[in-house]
This record gives sequence, C-alpha cells and structure tokens, in this order.
Amino acid sequence: MALENKYIFFPVTKTGYWHNGIHKYKTNKEEFVIAQLPGKILAKKQSTTTNIYPTKLPKTVCVKEIVLTAPKVAEKYENLSSIDFSKLSKEEQEKVLEAIGLSSNPAYILQKHTIAFNNEAFSFYSLIRHFSKLYDFKKIKNYEYIFPHDKIGEYGKSEGEKDMIHLEYFITNDSEYFKISAPDIFDYCDNINNEYDLYKKEEQTFEKLYFDKKTEFTVLNSDDDYKKYPKSLHLKIYRYHIIINEKYKNDNSLSVEVINDTVKVLDKDGNIVNQIKIDIKNPLTNTINTELVYTQYIETKNNDINNLFYTLDPFSLQPFWTEADSAKLQHWNNSIFTKSNVILKKYSMEPDKKIFSKLDENNQEYSFQFYKAQESSLEVLKSTENKEFIKIENNGEVFYFSKDNIKYTSNYWKDFKDATTIFFKNDLTSYNPDDDDLKNCSDLQKIMEKKNVIDSIESNIELKQFLEKNKNITLKCAFQHISEWSQVKINPFKIDYPEETSDLWEKMHIWSKDGKSSSFTKEISDSGKFIYFHPAYFENWLINLHSCFAKRLISIQNLVINDWRMIQGNCGIFYNFHNPNQTFCNQAVFETIKFVDENYTNFTNRNKKVFPEIDEQHAKEYQQTSTFKIVNENLRKEYILNWKNKKPTIEYEKYEKNMKSPNAYPYIKSNYWCDILELQASKGFDTGIIKISAIEAFYIAKLGYVVIAAWKSNSKTIPPHFVTISPNQSLKKATEKNIGFINVAHVGGRGNGIKTLIEAFGSNNYNQVDFYFNIRQHFLLDK
Repeated sequence: MALENKYIFFPVTKTGYWHNGIHKYKTNKEEFVIAQLPGKILAKKQSTTTNIYPTKLPKTVCVKEIVLTAPKVAEKYENLSSIDFSKLSKEEQEKVLEAIGLSSNPAYILQKHTIAFNNEAFSFYSLIRHFSKLYDFKKIKNYEYIFPHDKIGEYGKSEGEKDMIHLEYFITNDSEYFKISAPDIFDYCDNINNEYDLYKKEEQTFEKLYFDKKTEFTVLNSDDDYKKYPKSLHLKIYRYHIIINEKYKNDNSLSVEVINDTVKVLDKDGNIVNQIKIDIKNPLTNTINTELVYTQYIETKNNDINNLFYTLDPFSLQPFWTEADSAKLQHWNNSIFTKSNVILKKYSMEPDKKIFSKLDENNQEYSFQFYKAQESSLEVLKSTENKEFIKIENNGEVFYFSKDNIKYTSNYWKDFKDATTIFFKNDLTSYNPDDDDLKNCSDLQKIMEKKNVIDSIESNIELKQFLEKNKNITLKCAFQHISEWSQVKINPFKIDYPEETSDLWEKMHIWSKDGKSSSFTKEISDSGKFIYFHPAYFENWLINLHSCFAKRLISIQNLVINDWRMIQGNCGIFYNFHNPNQTFCNQAVFETIKFVDENYTNFTNRNKKVFPEIDEQHAKEYQQTSTFKIVNENLRKEYILNWKNKKPTIEYEKYEKNMKSPNAYPYIKSNYWCDILELQASKGFDTGIIKISAIEAFYIAKLGYVVIAAWKSNSKTIPPHFVTISPNQSLKKATEKNIGFINVAHVGGRGNGIKTLIEAFGSNNYNQVDFYFNIRQHFLLDK
C-alpha cells in the first residue's frame, strides 16, 4: 500500500483540503481489489457511466498542465499556450478533463465490520471509491456480505491518476471501541530486545512400572486438566487382573461361580471358600507374587471367568502420572485399562510440564514447573508462579528466556507508546483551516499539541513543511472530521479550477449539504461524527489483532488433536461407550468451537451449551424442514446425473433404490451436525452461520475464525466427517484450483494431526465438503 505520493497526504493534503484516506494503486500482481476482512455492505454505487465530469467546464486550460500529466494529449496543442474549451469536441474535452484531474469513477462500496471478543465488541467502517467496476456479492436474505479474498471490483481513476482506488477507515465518536478494556493480547506478537534471563529445558525423571493386560485404573484428572495436559494421565490403581494359583486350585478342587458379576469360590463339596491364593504381577519389580486374599475382593466383568480382578492394592502403589499412550492404554467408561502387558513411565508430576534451569555466570541452577504451552509459531510457557517464558532457537539449540524482562517496541492496548497507532479517545477536534491557516497551520498544530502528539507549535511553518516534517506522526494519529463525500463546504480549495472541482465533487456526494443522510442507519447518518485512521496503519493493527485470534485457534486445535480422549478407540469427551473403531471428529469440532467462540450455540441449534446429539424429536423436526427436502432433491439430481453419465450398474442401482421414495434419504444420527449447519446457514441473517467456499474458508480461518468443514454421508453405514480449518499455513499451495492442499485440524480414523483436505476426506470426497463459519463469532482469549 502506498503511504504517500506527490498528490496525497493524510490527514490533509499539501494544498490544505481534508483527505480522509489514501490512494491505493494497482501493482503488477494485482488484477482486482481484494477484500481483506469480512464486512456487511451498507451502501454501494455501480455507476451507469464509467467516468463523470464537471457540469461547469473551464473556459481555457493551460497546455503546460496537460504536458506534465498527459504528453500525448498535449501534442495536438503544442503550438498553443492555452486551450479554448469551446472549440473542442466532446471527446477532446473529456480527454483534457481527465488529463487535468477533472474526471472520476464514482463507483463506491461502504461496509461495516464488527469484531467481538471476550464479550466486548466494536464496529468500524470502510469506504472504497473510484472503482471502474464493482462485482456482485453474496446475499444473506436482504443483506450482502463480502468475505476475505473476494474480488470487490476493478481499479479505476480520479484526480488525474489511473489504476487506483481511494480507501478510508473510520469509526463513530460513540463507538464501543472507546469502552473496550481488553487484556493485552499483543505481548507475544511484539519484538523483543536481548535483555533476558536464559534457561535450558530439563527432561523429567521417571520410574518404570510393569502391568499385566487388563489392569484397570481410575482417572484423577478433572475435565480442565485435559486442556492443560492433553498427553498426561493421573492414575490410581482400581483393580489388578489376576488368575487363581493353579496348584492351589487343583489341590483343593476349587471352582468359580459367577452370578450377576458376583464371584463365589467353592470347594469340591460346594462350600464357599473365603480365602484363595492368586498370582499377581508386582508393578515395582516385574515379578509374579502369590498372595492369599479374601474372595470378597475378587470381581469379574461380564460373567467372564477368565477376567478376574483383585480390587485392593497389595503393593501400596500410590497415584502416579504417566503418558497417555493410546498404544498401551484404553479409555473406557471413565476408567483406563491396559491393552496388553505393558511398561508405563511413572512421573512425579504431569509429563506435559516442563522443567527449566536458569543459566547465569555462576552456573547456578534452579527449577521451575510449567503447566501450559501456547502452541504457536512462538511458544509461551507459564509457570505455576504465573511467570511467562518464551522459546527461542539459536544455532539449532533451544533456549527459553524470561518474559518479565522483555522491552516491547509496541503495545497497542496498554499505553500507546513507541511505534503505536495513536487512537484519540475523546474530545476530538475537527481541523477546518481558513485561508491564513494555510501559512502556519496553527489550528492543526494546536489539536496535535493538545493531544501530546507534538511538543510545541511552530508559528511560521507552512502546512506543506509541517506535513513533511511530521509525516510519521500524523500517519499514526486519528482525526475527527466531516466526510469529504458530503456536500458540506469544509475547506478552502487552494487548487486550480475550484468551481469545476466543487461541481465534480457534488456529483459524488454520499451525505447531503448538512453532512447527514436519511438513507443510512442512525450510526452513520451524521458524517461529522466520524474518526478517521490512516488505512495502512489501521489495517496493520487489525491484522495483528486477528493474528492473535489465529494463534489462539491454533493453540486450541493442537490441544484437541493431542487430547488423549480423542484418540481412536477411546471414549471421547463423554466416557459412556466403547468401540475400538470409534473416532471423535464431531466431538473435536465441538471442543474447538466452545473454547474459541463464546457465541457458539447457533452452531449447535440448542439454547443450552451442550453437544448437539440427535434424538427422535429433532429428527422429526428436521425431516419436516425445507432443508431436508432440498437434500432429497439434490440426491434425486445426483441420481439423474449418474444415470445420464452411464455410471456403473452398482452405482445406478444404489441411486435408483434410494430414489424410489421421496423420503428415501437414509437418515443416520451422525449426520445431525451436517443437518444443523445446513439449517442454520439457510437462516444465516438470523443465526450468523454462513456457508462459504473453500478458498474463502482458508482466508477466514487465517483471521482466527473457526471454520467447520463438513462432509455429509448418504449411506447408512459410512459416517460423515468433520474438521476445522487450520490457520497455520502459507498461501502457496492453497488456491482456488487446488483446494485439496488446504490444511485442517483432523481427528479421526486416518490419525489425529494437521492434514490436508485430501488426506482428511479422501481424494473422492474432498470436493464435496461444505464450509461454515460464524460471522458473529465472539473471540475468546482468556480460557
């Protein structure tokens, strides 16, 4: 983005008139104006004529003016000092007017953008003008939305410049922005200096414990612990898997009777035996111990005599931490059991915790416990004493330094100091110079001095000199002023052809002569209440903000991917069933949403914040909706298409069988999430749930929005699949023609991890995936 050129200054030009934004110019790589942020269109104008010109034409034009700006046009008049407009044809008049800057493309688009986080929100507005052509946009009922990477329009021309647009950002002076008390979310984005305490990471020590197959444990973790320690388990022995000592059994002719999971040991005469000898492996020594135990402490599962358990701990093994290893351990009914004879590592604290030793001149070492890792491009660890440390790599070695000693080069939320965009919070004064003020620009200087932007006023400095001298300061300031797109006369035009310029500008007004417009909503009806920011600096602030949201999303996705409960064959987040082939893609999506978006209930179609499982009532409700009918209609069309294309007989028969009845859609419970997303997106204006394209999903996820990718199954036996888009990806491979390389946070039968769409859904299905996001997402930063 061009920050300056010989025509444009922010907030005022060198000639003294106000300029609310900057001009952005087309580069060799850009064919179109591309959207950076999602926005709702409040107003737009697609001009019926490409260019507009002033009604009042100048009598004469100095040839030198067009020699400088359009030499080819001037060649025809090279023997003249000035051109008589009355002697020109209409086509010649238009060429001269364009050369001297008295023509413009009037097309524009005005958008509202809203960002909500931690139950706080603020809205800002963007106005882009001088398109040669606007594009059509998505519609959600009566409102149009633009999404990141959408083509907004084609570059146009104005003020003698070509391949350009005018861009401005503003908020209203009663904006919620001024009420935000958000935490400092930029700490881990800022640059740091070299003054820090250096640490090295230590590996935790552990012991080895030996357990037989089917040994069972209880889990001492709470739900929150899974968020802190996705790869750790805090276990306590619940019951050992044992066998009755064979010799003892034969000598005494013992038998075992199991009734309703109650074990009775009987002798040869049918008498109950109170004590028996059992063989049990000692986890501390890996030896088989023979113990004499009371039979009242013997249990079994499912009346299976081969699965006897001893419910006391004869070795007094205390609770211990171990690694959550899905190859060794099985999660079932809120318990853990060993899949085979295994060796488990015993830690004194969570394996996820990190131990650090400080490095100093005396080589003195001391340790810190760390309980949480911020998984992102920059790793932040927080100690149990709430001290924060950041990971760095140097020559292949990894070190950590104390975050308490960081000196920031920027801090957007705390103190608005060095290299920071200055947002004035109240009592902003308009700059409206008179003729004399063009010489010493005292009015503008007084405003900036009052706000502590400059130290003193220079009474004799001209406006042009002041802007050049203080350019880096003024670009970082925010100013309140009447919009230049109203008919209010706000500046003395110190330019050539003032009447003609004013006449041209009146044709492009949006707000009327009093600076107001009854066609706009109340919030933007009065253009005198707008506070403008330099677009490049404001966009940089917004990108940093969304970068933090994206890092938060990456962190949560990594926690969910590594959550041991989500590994195939475990029991997910509910602990109430077991299937060795079970995967938990929908539960992983639900966990991701609720820890990223405070406003996630519209994804679930329930008032309460609960997992949206299907029941008979909701199944019947769905089958009565138009969405259900649309699904059947789509299947019918797919059947016809396959028939026309002469698909194999098996495919034909399958579709023919499904389509014999209009209600033959094979409804399965696991499709319910697809149903919800389809239904909520059909009511997008009310719910905020929007269905988008794959490439839009990629760019929206880069802003930190949680985007669900859903594939719906039309089979009773094949389940659907769900993932969330990962923001942690460069732009190189993800293109509109190659969406299969978009990265997703995957939980499922193909293994948990960051995968591509092709890897997650398969090469036959990834093009059939639908993408949804919540445009009203409330970003969470503190959970």
